[in-house]
This record gives sequence, C-alpha cells and structure tokens, in this order.
Amino acid sequence: PPEHPDELAHDHRAHEEGLAGGGGGLDHRDELLNFIYDRKIRRVVTLAGDVHCSMAAELRASGIDTNRDAGRLREPDPDFRVISIVSSPFYWPYPHPRRKKFQLDGRLTSRSPYGFDVRNPSEVVCNENFTRVRATREEVTVEIYGRKGQHYSSKTYAL
Repeated sequence: PPEHPDELAHDHRAHEEGLAGGGGGLDHRDELLNFIYDRKIRRVVTLAGDVHCSMAAELRASGIDTNRDAGRLREPDPDFRVISIVSSPFYWPYPHPRRKKFQLDGRLTSRSPYGFDVRNPSEVVCNENFTRVRATREEVTVEIYGRKGQHYSSKTYAL
C-alpha cells in the first residue's frame, strides 16, 4: 500500500471533464489501475454498486504498449490481477440494464500504456438481488442471491 494516502490523488481536471461527459471516469480508472500495476500491489479486490446489476470479473495485464503507433508490446506482469465485484441495490422500480451493457471480456478501453483484459466473468444478475463476498488471503468467492434469498450464482477467484 502507499506510504501516503495522497500518492493516489486525482487530477481535478479529469474529474471536471468526467462531470461534463469527457471521460473523467476512464481517466480515474486508468490512474488507479496504473498505480496498482506500477507498485505491484497484490490481492486487490474492488467493490462497487449502484448499476442495478450484480457481477464479478478479473482484470489481468495483457501487455505494455511501448510504442503505441507501432503497436509493440512488452510482456505483462503475470501476477497482476484485480478482482472487480459489483453488487446491486435491493430495489430499483425502473427497467434494469441488460448484460450487453457491460464489458465482460477483452481489452478495456483505456488511455493507459498498459493493457488490461477483462477475464473470467461471473453471471450478470439484473434483478432485485444482493451479493455476499467471502474472502481469504488466497481467494475470494462472490455469491449472488435474489432479494428473497434464492441463490443465483457463485464464482471463486484466486488472489
């Protein structure tokens, strides 16, 4: 972990651009993933919500673009792994998003010189549900349940 929390300070211009629709969210995700990659931080799990679906996937490094114009890649760090978990809120009275709204495989759109691939996605559950996460130092298990407790899916990821 960083010695000083402000090492991960964000660029306010990127935030303002994001609020105006200019992609600040992408810049912030890139900044966070680059920070994790550069410092070789291991056993990273992100928890998010409020997209009214539950799912999980892992991000792996796919290559470092040493010359974007020529498309030359350096070997990626084989130990880089980030587990991303999204949990739905219980209730949403409006139409739920569909699975196709989410990127569940392939290289992430990014401005980063690093390539990050989405791999090993769980099922995407887009109805009233909740997620239970069980973690050890070696693995994390993501279980998705319906609002009334019915089990929809489970997926275990190595850390």
